Amino acid sequence: FGGELILPLGDSLYGNFIQVFDFADKVYAIDSLRHMFIGHFKLYEFNDNSHYSCLYEVGDIFGERNDELLDFNGIYITSDNIYILISGEIHSNNATHFKERKYQNISRLLQVTNNKVEEIMEIEDTFSSVQNIIVTDEILYVAADKILAVLNIKNKDVKYYSFIDKKAELNLLKVHNTFD
Repeated sequence: FGGELILPLGDSLYGNFIQVFDFADKVYAIDSLRHMFIGHFKLYEFNDNSHYSCLYEVGDIFGERNDELLDFNGIYITSDNIYILISGEIHSNNATHFKERKYQNISRLLQVTNNKVEEIMEIEDTFSSVQNIIVTDEILYVAADKILAVLNIKNKDVKYYSFIDKKAELNLLKVHNTFD
């Protein structure tokens, strides 16, 4: 639940840093956490030894702005872009107490180019236990727990593939009450 990123000139930045990486002569850091009814995702860009900016932020670890409880799922870096998949839940009503809130699953694919973040896809689904993502011009591949999801970025069509047999799949769906 948190930590500290010590910058070269002695300043520090509080957060739950899970990725630090280079891209296009800059350093980026991902601060993300999801636990129960708190969660956040932040993408920081470092310009030099001590100057940084937050390029993208959703949620809040202390619950002050927690209408979007999205966290980091995966990253794919090409020579021109950074792609980041975040997912979780958003509130679909204005209830203030967490027990009265209605949640909607959501995933977003972010594209980072030239110091700007753009949300290039949003679907009403969420992923857990993501192992890897790959992004092409039109397709997002998500390798997660026992599935491969293939998402068309343009039309948001989603296809799921699994190595488990049909009988095991139906049993899992019955256990989780998602199949009648």
